[in-house]
Amino acid sequence: MTSRLTLLLLASPIVAALSVPFYNRMTPTLDGWPFFYWWQTGCVLAGALLTGAAYLLDASAVRKSAARSQEGAA
Repeated sequence: MTSRLTLLLLASPIVAALSVPFYNRMTPTLDGWPFFYWWQTGCVLAGALLTGAAYLLDASAVRKSAARSQEGAA
């Protein structure tokens, strides 16, 4: 029951992490951390949040589908 939105949420952090030429630089820094490191840290955090959101969306769709199939069977 995966929707396009769910797949987009799962693919976004992967694409962002694989776009190395975009973030392969030292400046700007954030509290002494080069851009390279805080971009990767942000990708990990965003990946966790977006994976959780994709799970909730997919679980919601599965529940709705199960409810519809039970209504049709009754």
